[in-house]
Amino acid sequence: MQTILFLEDDKVTNQEISTGLKAGLGTGVQVLSAYTMQEARQMVQDFKIDLAIINIELSDGDGVALARDMREEDELMPIMLASEHLTAQLHMELNNELDLFLALDEPFTADDILPRIKSNLQKVRSQQDPSLVLKEGRTRFKIPVSTIIKIETIKRKKRIELTTYDSESSAVSVQEFPMQSMEDFMQLLGESKALVRIHQSTVVNPDYVLHYDGAVNELHLKHTKRVLSIGKTYRETTGILFGRLK
Repeated sequence: MQTILFLEDDKVTNQEISTGLKAGLGTGVQVLSAYTMQEARQMVQDFKIDLAIINIELSDGDGVALARDMREEDELMPIMLASEHLTAQLHMELNNELDLFLALDEPFTADDILPRIKSNLQKVRSQQDPSLVLKEGRTRFKIPVSTIIKIETIKRKKRIELTTYDSESSAVSVQEFPMQSMEDFMQLLGESKALVRIHQSTVVNPDYVLHYDGAVNELHLKHTKRVLSIGKTYRETTGILFGRLK
């Protein structure tokens, strides 16, 4: 699943454009709606952002500052800045500094930006094909992250269990690999946020989440009959990802 960060402090505008983007982009893309710089910065920490749409004039800060920080972290991520006072000179300066994919005068609608967003997300997808390399004895297994539904630890065996999905055969398979703990696996995963930890013993792929039940803190997964419990430590992050922002 790809992730868009949309930072706009006008709640009505934010909700209208976010709704339009979600409808136009479909289930393969999630839109994180931030209303403040603080919210946006927290989302940047919690999620892997594939594309950012940032309002420059905000009630609690300067959107350009956030764009600069995001560009330092990722030289290729598409960034769009929006402003009610966008001059040709400002556009040129920001583009030279931040290599924007689009700068827009406000107001604008979701339909105004959907074509460019789709094309840029496609470029991002073509650049990203992450895989995990796991070992069983001397044998190495390269497992595309996009095929992983969930990963759970089996403490008594000191192993992890991977559940994967083959889209060509529509088959679900389960493999085990030696691993001391989920912390060891998270270190292996590194900075990648393609998989999300929801429990001390469980990591899931957001692409395979069928339903989030915030009332009882559970996730229902596609292609399996499993219902996973969300740990207390991870409920806030999980709720943001699969609840308000879905």
